[in-house]
Amino acid sequence: MDTSQTYLDLIKHAGLGIVVKENVAEATTLASSIINNLCSDHGSTWICSTSQLDKMDCLQGVPLIITIGGDGTILRTARLASTQSIPILGINMGGVGYLTELESSISLADLQQCLSVFPRIEERSMLEIRILDKAMVLQHGKSLFALNEVVVARNGIARLTTLDLILDGYECGRIRSDGVVIATPTGSTAYVRSLGGPIVYPESSDLLLLLPASQSTKMNPIVLGPNSTVWLKPVNTDSMVLSVDGFMDHSIDKNQVVEITAADCTTKFLRYKDARDSFYSRLWKIE
Repeated sequence: MDTSQTYLDLIKHAGLGIVVKENVAEATTLASSIINNLCSDHGSTWICSTSQLDKMDCLQGVPLIITIGGDGTILRTARLASTQSIPILGINMGGVGYLTELESSISLADLQQCLSVFPRIEERSMLEIRILDKAMVLQHGKSLFALNEVVVARNGIARLTTLDLILDGYECGRIRSDGVVIATPTGSTAYVRSLGGPIVYPESSDLLLLLPASQSTKMNPIVLGPNSTVWLKPVNTDSMVLSVDGFMDHSIDKNQVVEITAADCTTKFLRYKDARDSFYSRLWKIE
């Protein structure tokens, strides 16, 4: 970002992207109002729904993306915005809105005021997931990226996952459990929390490893270093599912290896509140 210009200046000159929660009329109405008031004349401005976003491989370049919805809307946006280093400003029209910054009740005048001052840029670590064949060649032609977590589990109800786990080159052995969960600090307040995992301050860069209902080990959740590499090798012939942030699913089998590391890219958020107050107030809000 050009630090001599506010985001209000930038979007007037370079456009704005808005992602809205699917099938929420109020979100689309608010998005249209924002564009009409802030940057209606710029050709690079766009609005898309989360379902449209899921079909895209890249975003039209803009200096800022506003999401209108909940955390799910942000997760879908982060997949692409992070790799293009486009910051996100989240407007909550969902539940708690852990990742959002503003409420949908905000007036257009107040939104304009926020964009006319210099915010704090908060960076959240991401996971990079690579599905490899036996020759360690990348499958699907690209890596996958997660802001919350990646889960590997059996493709069936109430069936154990059996796979080999390797951490930083150390062969931990064969794991039998309900699955394997690798999460970021951001993900520690999502699915990981329901599994009894630790809550990690969101701007840290450590990774979390959990083995839900493991039969082969009594391993507690592990906090891994930011440079750790996790390899998962399915053992059974039945297919497994790799789920990225709860909405991108890929089938994997025993002829493939899943490699998980911290990504080089991060998800950037515009923040106007004190970091600690914002995090802890949300943490207690969902109790």
